[in-house]
Amino acid sequence: MRPGLTLLIPYGSVPTCGPIRSASNVSPFAGAGGCGDGEERMAAEMPARVEAVAGATVAEFPWAGAAAAVAALNTAASTLGTQLDARSTMLPTIVDWEGAYRHEFDGACARITGTASGLKETLATLASSIVSGAEGANQAQRSHNQAALEPDAPTSTRRRPGRNIPV
Repeated sequence: MRPGLTLLIPYGSVPTCGPIRSASNVSPFAGAGGCGDGEERMAAEMPARVEAVAGATVAEFPWAGAAAAVAALNTAASTLGTQLDARSTMLPTIVDWEGAYRHEFDGACARITGTASGLKETLATLASSIVSGAEGANQAQRSHNQAALEPDAPTSTRRRPGRNIPV
């Protein structure tokens, strides 16, 4: 068996070769470090939105769009992880394959597997970035809420003019 081999996934097609696990049996981002390495990575999760209190400025953040983007990124990364894991389990079945296209397949398969693994990591990073933005919006909203709930500060902190001569 050669390390890093998986089956090719033609552009624009849905990969269906080999055993496909249903989504209910798959942990999101399984094997995030690569193909079949057993490392688990949790999907990014949007935080609950902190609502504005009466009189507070509302921290602007596209909550619905961000939640949809995180869900789409998590789904795509999970699908890539599932396919990478499934193909790595198929490697033992192709060890006896010989022929004119074997070496070409090995090279292309290694490149595609590496690209898919990198893409999965990029998707996870993008989802985490969106979640960080949502957490930042929540922190800003907490600050706005706190400012709205605090009593008014003195109107001026400037010292009155006059002579301040030490004795």
